[in-house]
Amino acid sequence: MGLPEVAPSQADVDYLPTPRRRNPVLGLATGLRWVVRNVLWVIIATIRLLWRHFTLILLFAIAAYLIFHNIIAPHLASPTQPSQPTVAMAPAIQPTEAVLRYLEGQRTFNAQEMWDAMSDTTKARSLAAGGSLSTFASAIEEARQSGIAYGDSIYIGGYRLNNGVRYYFYVTEVHNDAGRSAYVYQVFVVDPAGKILNVDTPQLQQS
Repeated sequence: MGLPEVAPSQADVDYLPTPRRRNPVLGLATGLRWVVRNVLWVIIATIRLLWRHFTLILLFAIAAYLIFHNIIAPHLASPTQPSQPTVAMAPAIQPTEAVLRYLEGQRTFNAQEMWDAMSDTTKARSLAAGGSLSTFASAIEEARQSGIAYGDSIYIGGYRLNNGVRYYFYVTEVHNDAGRSAYVYQVFVVDPAGKILNVDTPQLQQS
């Protein structure tokens, strides 16, 4: 048989403990202390880790920078490329017969052929300065005896001015007596009639 239930008396009810109400301010302070304590713990642990593994962290930072700079950053950049300046191409022109004759005479040290390729204006200017075919031939022979030899000439291109004067650009192989070779550039200035006004070889003149 079970015991009969006995209802509590009023006196018993008056002596029952009442639940405590938590102070909200105190609870907030406790929560803040917990947050600050954990944040400080994370900071201290991170500093210890960095101090113990400084080299590893440095390598990781360098690797992260390289990955961002070489892989991620190019994709973030604007896809538009800067416009390139327009390059005007000159129409192709063929070298004159006089230029071809001069180059052949230069390769074979034929002063007469080189002299004949020049314009009358150039010859007259040379004569006025005391030059002649003989002095020109002497200079060509002196170059040959010094060990200089001309090889093949490569035509780069030409340009025609409005007055009919043309420029022809060549690269010519030159050998010396020591067996060494180099490429020099030559610029031919040709009059409207196709004869040579001037031949400029700056690299040989400077040497």
